[in-house]
Amino acid sequence: MENINLVKIRPFWKTRSSINDPLSFFEEIDKKGEFCHYKGFLSFTYVGNPKLVKQVLDKTGTNYNKENPLYDRFRFILGQGMLTSEGKNWRDQKKSFSPFFSKNNISKFLPIIFRNMSQTLDIWNKYAEKEVALNLSEEFFNLTLKIIGEIILSDDLKEHLLEIRKITKVFNEYVASPPIPIFSSSKIPTPLNLKVKKARDGFIDILKKIIEKRMSTKQKREDLLQIILDKNPDEITPLILDQILSLIIAGHETTSNALVWTFFHLSKNTSEKDKIQKLLDREIKGLFPSFKELELLDYLRQIINESLRLSPPVWLITRKSIKENILGGHKIKPGQMIVFSPYFIHRNEKYWKNAADFRPDRFDKNKKIEKDAFLPFGLGPHTCIGSNLSMMQMSLFLSVLLKSFDWSCIGSFPKPFLSFTMGVKDGPMVILKKRKRVKSVFPEKITI
Repeated sequence: MENINLVKIRPFWKTRSSINDPLSFFEEIDKKGEFCHYKGFLSFTYVGNPKLVKQVLDKTGTNYNKENPLYDRFRFILGQGMLTSEGKNWRDQKKSFSPFFSKNNISKFLPIIFRNMSQTLDIWNKYAEKEVALNLSEEFFNLTLKIIGEIILSDDLKEHLLEIRKITKVFNEYVASPPIPIFSSSKIPTPLNLKVKKARDGFIDILKKIIEKRMSTKQKREDLLQIILDKNPDEITPLILDQILSLIIAGHETTSNALVWTFFHLSKNTSEKDKIQKLLDREIKGLFPSFKELELLDYLRQIINESLRLSPPVWLITRKSIKENILGGHKIKPGQMIVFSPYFIHRNEKYWKNAADFRPDRFDKNKKIEKDAFLPFGLGPHTCIGSNLSMMQMSLFLSVLLKSFDWSCIGSFPKPFLSFTMGVKDGPMVILKKRKRVKSVFPEKITI
C-alpha cells in the first residue's frame, strides 16, 4: 500500500473554478494517489483504493459514522431517515424496509411502472408529432417521482409535481454550495438556510396531509406507508415523516439522473445506441417487455452499468472515524474525515482498461471486473436498498423509450451538477422522432 501523501492544494473556496466544478478539485487530489491527506479548512483523508473503501463502508457503525459536513447537510433536509440515520435507528429501518424493496417483491410494482410509462409515452408521442423540444431531466423527474409516490404512498404526487420540483431545486442548491463550516451550519440563519427550512417544511406539509387523509379512511394498501402505519397506527411522528421524505428523495433522484446520463452516453456513442435498438426490435415482441425478455437482453444491463460507471449518481461518499483504527496499514485517528469518490474509482485505469471510453461489453457476464471497483449504489451493509428497483425501472424505461424514439439534442449537453447526486441543473432539451408507431397501452396481463 502507498504511503500517505500530504496534498498541498489551495483550498477550493480560494479557487473559483473549483467552487464551480468540484470534480476538478477532487481530480487534482485523486491524481496524487489512492491514499492521501488533504490539509485545508476542511482536512480529510482521501481513499481511492476499492478494497479500503469497502473496509470503511463495512465498518460504518463500529469504526466510522456519518457525522461529517456532507451528512450534516443531508440531515438538515432529510432528518433521521435511512440515508442519514445510524445505529439502532438505521438498523430498524433497514430491517423494516429491505423486504419491501427486495428482488422478489419489486415485481408487484410493475403495474404502477407500466401505467406511468404509458402516460409518459402519450406525452412523448405528442412532442414527437409536433417536433417540440422536450426537457429530458424534467420528464424523468416527473416519471420517477410519480412512480415512487405510488409505491410508497399510493399517491402519484401529480398535484404537487411543480411544487416538489421547486423544493428539490432548493435542496440541491444547498447541498451543492461550498462547505464552509461556519456558514454551512443549519443553526446559522443564513438566507439559504432559511430557504431550505421553508422548503423542507413545505414538503413535510405535503406528506403530512397525504398521511392524515390515509389514516382517516383506515384503508389498507400494499405500499410502504402501510408497513410504517402498522407499527405506528395512532400518530404521525417526526421520524415517520423523515423516513418517507428520505425514501422519496433517494428513490427517484438516483434513477432520474441515471436515465439522463444514459441518454447522454448513448447520444455520444451512436453505434451502441443503434446496436441496442436493433436488439430491442428483434427480441421484444410487444412494446412493454416481460422480465423473461429483459433477462435475454443482457446488453441493456451492460449499457446501464457502463453509464453508471462513467456517471455514477452517487459521486462522493464521506465518513468520520469514531475510534482509532488501521486503514491500509496507516493509523486513522478519531474524528478523522474519510472521503472517497465512486466517480474517480470508476475512471481509474488501474481497475478499468480504457476507463474514459464508453464500452458496455466490459460488463459482459463472461468478463471479470475488479471486485469492489464498481459501486454505483455503495458497498456492504449500506448498499442502497432501492438498487434493485432502480435497475428494474431503468431497464423497463430504456427498453420502451429506445424502441419507440430516436432523438437529437438541442445545443450542448449540460455539465454535471453535483449535489445529492450527480445530475444536471436543467435540460437537456431534445427533439424526439418516432421510430415506429406504437400503442401506449400497458398490458392487462403482466408476464414476470
